[in-house]
Amino acid sequence: MLSFITGALGFLGRLPGGALNLIDRRRQWATADRVEIDGSFTAEIASLKEELAEAEGDDERLSLKEAIKRARQEQRSFHRARRELLLSKSLVKRMTPTGAITAGEPALPQADREALEAATSVVARLEPPKTFNDYFSRGNAFNAAGQFDKALEQYDRALKLRPDDPIVLNNLGVTLDELERYDEALADYNRALELSPDHPEILSNRGVTLRKLERYDDALADFSRSLELRPDDPGTLNNRGVTLGYLQRYDEALADFNRSLELRPNDPSTLHNRGMTLGNLQRYDEALADFNRSLELRPDHPDSFDDRGVTLIHLQRYEEALADFNRSLELRPADPNTVYNRACVYSHLHRASESLKDLKEAISRDDKFRKMARDDEDFGNLRSDPTLGPEFERLVAEPD
Repeated sequence: MLSFITGALGFLGRLPGGALNLIDRRRQWATADRVEIDGSFTAEIASLKEELAEAEGDDERLSLKEAIKRARQEQRSFHRARRELLLSKSLVKRMTPTGAITAGEPALPQADREALEAATSVVARLEPPKTFNDYFSRGNAFNAAGQFDKALEQYDRALKLRPDDPIVLNNLGVTLDELERYDEALADYNRALELSPDHPEILSNRGVTLRKLERYDDALADFSRSLELRPDDPGTLNNRGVTLGYLQRYDEALADFNRSLELRPNDPSTLHNRGMTLGNLQRYDEALADFNRSLELRPDHPDSFDDRGVTLIHLQRYEEALADFNRSLELRPADPNTVYNRACVYSHLHRASESLKDLKEAISRDDKFRKMARDDEDFGNLRSDPTLGPEFERLVAEPD
C-alpha cells in the first residue's frame, strides 16, 4: 500500500503567490505549474544567498541563513505536495471503476480499500471537485473504497448537475443497496430505467435489490430481461441462479450456475452458490467439491465454512463439520445460525451438554431456533439423552 503524506507540513517564510492558509497553499502548489513554482523558489534562494554574501553583521547573516533554510524546506514541501497529488490521482484512476457500477461485486481487499479512501480524500482536498465528472468519478472511488456515505454525497452533487443521468441514478441505487436502504435504492433504479429502459446493468442491479426485498418473481423478471439483452454475463447468471434457488427451482438454478462458471470458472461466490444448490438436490459429494474449491479461492469466508459444515453433516463426517463450524465462529463470532448448526453436530457426536449449551445460545439470539429444534432429527441423540433429554424438551416446547 502506498504511503500518503496527509499530515500538516511546515510552511514557513516567504511564499510564492503570497500569504495563504495551509490548505490553500497546498492546493496552489499541488495544481500550479511545477516549473514556474519551482523556479520561483530557486530564484528566492539565489536572491537570499546574494544578500548573505553582502551581509555585514552577524545578526543579519544569521537571519538570512534561517531564511534560506526555510525557503529550502518550503521547496521540499512543494515537491511533496505535488508528489502526493500525482500518486493519489494515479492510484484513484487505477482502482476506480468507470461508468455504471454493479451490485454485489466482490469488495476490494481491506488494504486496497484503505489506500483508495486515503488517495481519494487527498485528491478531494488538494483538487476540489467542480464538474460533473469530478463528483461522479469520486463517488465511484468512495464506493469502491467502501465509504458509502461519502459516495452518496458525491453522487448527489453529480445528480444536481445532471438530474436525468441514468448511470448516476444506477450508482446511487447500488450505494443505497449497500447501506441496506432498499426502498430508496429501488426508487433510483426505477427512475434510471424510465430514462434507459433496456440497460442490462441497471436491470440486473434492480433485480438484486428486489431479491433482498423478497420480491423473487420481480427479481427473476429483471434478471431474465437483462440476460435477453446480455446473454453471457456471468454475474447476472449467478444472481438469477440464486433467485431461482429461493423459488426452489433448483434444476434451473443449477443450469445458470453451470453456465456462469463456464464463463468465469474461478468465481468463489458462484462456486459457493452452486454448492448450496447441489446440497438442496442431495448431491452432497459434488456440493462438497464446490465448497472446497470456493474456500481455496476465498479462504476466510464464514458462510462457506458454515455451508460446508452442513454438507459434512449430511455425509456423516461430524468431526470435520465441527471443525468448519468452529472456524466459521472464529471469523464471525456468535452467529446464531452457526451456533445452531454446531449444536446439531455436537448432538451427533453424543456431546449432549455442549449441544444443549449451543442450542440455548442460538434460541436466546433468535427464538425461531426453538421451533426448528423441536422437529430437527439432528437432535435425536440429545433428545434421547437420559440426563439432558428432558431439559431439551422443556427448552423447545411451545411457550405458555
